[in-house]
Amino acid sequence: MESIIEATAQLLDQDENASTNRIAERAGVSIGSLYQYFPNATAILAAMAERERVRVSEGIRRALEELDPEDPEPAIRAAIRALLEAFDKRQRVRRKILLSLMPVVGREAQAQFFEAAVDEISEAVRSAGGDGPFRPLSRTATLVLGSAIMGAVRTAVMTETSDLADPEFEDELVLLAMGFVTAPRGGPAGRP
Repeated sequence: MESIIEATAQLLDQDENASTNRIAERAGVSIGSLYQYFPNATAILAAMAERERVRVSEGIRRALEELDPEDPEPAIRAAIRALLEAFDKRQRVRRKILLSLMPVVGREAQAQFFEAAVDEISEAVRSAGGDGPFRPLSRTATLVLGSAIMGAVRTAVMTETSDLADPEFEDELVLLAMGFVTAPRGGPAGRP
């Protein structure tokens, strides 16, 4: 199975056709063997996306275990870096996976992929916050923060307009997250 996933990544990275026949050929397996694991090329892409989601979540979780309520920026930066690194390596492959899966899996499944990363950040902030410097993050607040971070990452991946390894891109996301989680409690001025 590993060789099938790697062969798919290689084909996508080289802008080649990733049909099941080409994948099987590149992986050095028969088409019948490929079909024992995956019913079609879309299923391979979905498996690749799920692996990435798990890997990213684990990286974010590890980074946030170090969250210090007195100095949250290093842990939040490490979590954002883990997210960016997932998309920076083989960016062309990740872009093609996203493009291929969008019409197939629907918006809800796409949102789950991106929201999982932000849920990790939100849970760590909730756990560390208590009466500390963090404002409580409701489900709505989590959605807003997640949409902002993942929207920026998704746009950079899909349009290839930004280098995800650019320190400025990371800095801007950290600034966004820090401003959001350390905003005054009670919301904007004038709102009850």
